[in-house]
Amino acid sequence: MVINLNNVVVNINKLNKNINEIRKQTNKEIIAVVKSNAYSLNSKYIIKYLQKAKVNFFAFNELDEYLNMIEEAKKRDHRKLGKELGLFFISDYAKGMPTYMPKGLQLKNTLIKFWREVHKKAGYIEIET
Repeated sequence: MVINLNNVVVNINKLNKNINEIRKQTNKEIIAVVKSNAYSLNSKYIIKYLQKAKVNFFAFNELDEYLNMIEEAKKRDHRKLGKELGLFFISDYAKGMPTYMPKGLQLKNTLIKFWREVHKKAGYIEIET
């Protein structure tokens, strides 16, 4: 599949091949830095593809802006905040499953109760898998 973006041709098959090759050679997260005017250049199709390919991306004008954002994000890391605030912790044995502390479980249950009320008023029914 080939996409023409304002006379710039992007071959999606080659992009996919490159992403897969990077994943084979490293087990690190892939981040694509996209110019901030990408949407005006019709690059939204590429960004949608990156999302489907589970590639994180950020849109920035300058590298300094990007590096500053990374530093700020470290301050708000949910794993760090959860531990500092006594809400939950992540065990080395189950990295994808938070272990909730009493305050964290109370907060989680409050949010679930609110979510259920909003969805019930909207006419949704709850299912679970």
